[in-house]
Amino acid sequence: MGGGERFVYPRIAGAIRKKIENREYPLGSKMPSERELAKEFYVNRLTVRRALAILESEGLIQRKQGAGTFASSVPRKGDVCRLCGFTQTMKEQGRKAGSRILAWRMLSCAPLYSDMEEQAVGRGVHEIVRLRLGDNLPVSVEYTYIPADILGEVHSCNPEASSLYEIMEQRGVELHESRQEVTIIKAGKKEAKWLEIPEGSSVFLFTFQTYDRQGRVVEYCRAYMRTDKVKLEIELKQP
Repeated sequence: MGGGERFVYPRIAGAIRKKIENREYPLGSKMPSERELAKEFYVNRLTVRRALAILESEGLIQRKQGAGTFASSVPRKGDVCRLCGFTQTMKEQGRKAGSRILAWRMLSCAPLYSDMEEQAVGRGVHEIVRLRLGDNLPVSVEYTYIPADILGEVHSCNPEASSLYEIMEQRGVELHESRQEVTIIKAGKKEAKWLEIPEGSSVFLFTFQTYDRQGRVVEYCRAYMRTDKVKLEIELKQP
């Protein structure tokens, strides 16, 4: 590969990515052929093919043998801040938020989370597994753990209809801060099935804990999020 080409095809991928984001290539639409793109960008077809490979790895396009290349997704901008919650984030992006309960049970303790286990003695911990939807498409799978005295009885709230944070606030919990980590991992069989992606695909793994103003841990969560549905932006400022 020539030195110049090494820098050309990422720029072509960026130009095509921008067109997908701006809906110049609407979702599901057939994109120009490799020959047409090569002509548009004044490069050879091999360079175009390498650019398309980048976009395919990001989940933005889908190439079907004998049919062509199709725009399949648009990256969404999302704030890493968790206290706004998934529902509010979707609203701010102009998307319809939804949830589907995959599992919900009461645990006598939360052995993975020692701080929460101390709070939950004699009361138990909710374990709620939810599929989070944006415009009716799967975006993430969340495993959420909340002490029973904070969320109430199992059937006294409806996380499919309301944000868990809204339910907490209605019960007098004053959310204060959230500490989180973000890594990229390979999706396991179960999460891949729920997210409708191939097993082994890259996903964001968010792990975080949320505190109220009294310093109590009111939530632990692990969230597996599709990388092709959300683009994270972090703004850094000097104090």
